[in-house]
Amino acid sequence: MVEFLLRWLPMEKQLSVLQLKLGLIAAIRGVRLLIVGECACLYNLDPVEVMAGFKKYPADKGVYCPHCARDVQPALSSETVPYPFIGPTLVLDRLMELKSLPFEELEKDHRAIFYSALVHFGTLYDAFKQRGIIRQYDPRPANWQDRIAGYLGRLPDETIAQLVGEDPRAIAKLRRQRQKPTFSILDVQASI
Repeated sequence: MVEFLLRWLPMEKQLSVLQLKLGLIAAIRGVRLLIVGECACLYNLDPVEVMAGFKKYPADKGVYCPHCARDVQPALSSETVPYPFIGPTLVLDRLMELKSLPFEELEKDHRAIFYSALVHFGTLYDAFKQRGIIRQYDPRPANWQDRIAGYLGRLPDETIAQLVGEDPRAIAKLRRQRQKPTFSILDVQASI
């Protein structure tokens, strides 16, 4: 629900929330990801345009360029390697093909799908749940509470819960214990 509401924010604030979400993924998983998309017309899609541009059909791998309407294959760029950034529908279809693999193998051998699933769904558990498969999949670091501390109150509790694989009530309780304010759309900074 919160993610749906965030879509109605001005683009600068959507970008800030998305950057915070990617920062939280980095804090939890130890990999910093950037969403990039460059069209043949030389237009650089910003991450919000990429996220909004994914098509609903599994065979469609890219997004539309808002400048010229061509297909663009966006990437999730880590510090060392760019991986194709795959839309949520295709991620779910590919995960169904790979559902018997252990978490570590998915993370190591299928990084484009793994990282795309994290950005779209937060955890592999939530991605599989979209297809009706319940699997305990995502190991968390032992110190996950400390890793998310800087994001409490800066992102919705529901978003943090989704990314860490925890109940939103537990995140709200942790936020209150650490005396962090409740997230407010009005407090989202236009730039980070």
